[in-house]
Amino acid sequence: MQTISKYEVTLDIPQTWSVEPEEECEGECHEYTQWNLKNQAGVTVLSLLPNTATSPDGDMNLYEREVLSSDPAPGLTFQPASVVAHHAIGTHQEDGGVTESFSMAIVDDEVLAKRGEQPDLDYFKTSEDAWPMLWVSNEYLEVMGYRVDGQMTREQAEEFLNSEDFTYLNSIMKTVRITE
Repeated sequence: MQTISKYEVTLDIPQTWSVEPEEECEGECHEYTQWNLKNQAGVTVLSLLPNTATSPDGDMNLYEREVLSSDPAPGLTFQPASVVAHHAIGTHQEDGGVTESFSMAIVDDEVLAKRGEQPDLDYFKTSEDAWPMLWVSNEYLEVMGYRVDGQMTREQAEEFLNSEDFTYLNSIMKTVRITE
């Protein structure tokens, strides 16, 4: 394993993975730069955003969420957080269309408890002023065959949760800790 640190976030990833910024940094990268953690095949498996705003970016659709798995992330001592996998069915307020999605991310337990039908980003806190995000990328889920046509059904989510992929990624995500 190799250890990577981006601002206040440190985690351990496989030696064969690489860490690349989402977009080319002009000059120096900063705390709002998204980092893609890629496997040896160049597929983005996890994405890390060391700090983000907590706005849902205008998404006012309604969601029915089902938490499928929640596992405490013990290294995050600022506020309790867990690696959470959930399935959601979203109803578009404009046209009534329905989408199904899946998310696996580290989530602040307090935020998760308050989450209603409106969207909230999957984030955790490392300080009063920093809200990092670490999530499993849709690219990885698609390449592995769990996500099809931009959606992920409850059955596909269950298949992923019962896989070695889920167990492995869960163990990597639980290595996240706050850099002192």
